[in-house]
Amino acid sequence: MPSSSPDAVRIVLFQHGSHGQFEDFGTVVEELQAGLGDKVLVWGTDKCSFLGTDAGCREVAKVVTEEIDAYLEDRLAEHPGAKIELALVGHSMGGLLLRDAVARSRVITRSDRIVLAAYVSIATPHVGVRQLRWPLLWGAWLVGVLFSRSYRDLLNETDCLTQLCDDAHLAALARFRKRIAVSNVYDLLVSFNSSSLMLGDGTLPAHDDHAFGSIGVARAVELTGGVDVPPEEEIVSAFATGLDFGSRRAKKVAHQLRALRSLDWEVIAVQAPAARWRFAHTDIIATPTRRRDPEPGRPYAKFIAREIIKAFDSP
Repeated sequence: MPSSSPDAVRIVLFQHGSHGQFEDFGTVVEELQAGLGDKVLVWGTDKCSFLGTDAGCREVAKVVTEEIDAYLEDRLAEHPGAKIELALVGHSMGGLLLRDAVARSRVITRSDRIVLAAYVSIATPHVGVRQLRWPLLWGAWLVGVLFSRSYRDLLNETDCLTQLCDDAHLAALARFRKRIAVSNVYDLLVSFNSSSLMLGDGTLPAHDDHAFGSIGVARAVELTGGVDVPPEEEIVSAFATGLDFGSRRAKKVAHQLRALRSLDWEVIAVQAPAARWRFAHTDIIATPTRRRDPEPGRPYAKFIAREIIKAFDSP
């Protein structure tokens, strides 16, 4: 089993989103292994693929946590005395599942040999998906009513997302050396505001730009915990759009966003021309299993892999 040094093992653990599977990260995995080779172990959960993600975010997270604990116990046993540097990468709802799993995990919580290097969320609805356009919003609501508890959670119809912002979950998230939120500005399913924990349209003052030729740019900014956090009334104003949403749910969102902004984050806003990025929510990871040609999104997959590698090396 490979390791990055005689006394450290680097592991990247991937968690797919709603109705997804580990193979959705195929292009990111390819780029990650191209960058690190046998110096990294790559793994993803598989018990809650596809319709298995509909049981409710916290119920699914219980199963995910059991899988993660079993995997980490095996790696700890295979590498006695070695430290394990762990990066968790979640796409869409997968980012929420990992936030819950880290707080639940008995292995991560109790083992002093596990170092949490990075938490990377990609197009994750940290404060829900109530900003969907009306046809999609009502469709998601109907699916939630009929059979998907998870959709109700994502629509902020339950207390799930608020529970993920309690002291225990924030403390678990704070253990990571680095927290990275990757957001696609043109995502029609998860708004920039929800995936980036910022307000606005994704036009950011950047400390770091990464150009990808004709298909866009990724712009990175640092958010310092507790600094320049939007006031509740500003968040309510941004999210309370239309009669469906109203101020009650918007105040719930304000609490969630402000709680998460108590921590430091690096936000990466991917800005790709909408005309060439029709499937922005999944193509940000260049999903090879959902499209015949993942190449249009490969530069972004390569960029995400590079950010994961950088996170391992950050102090």
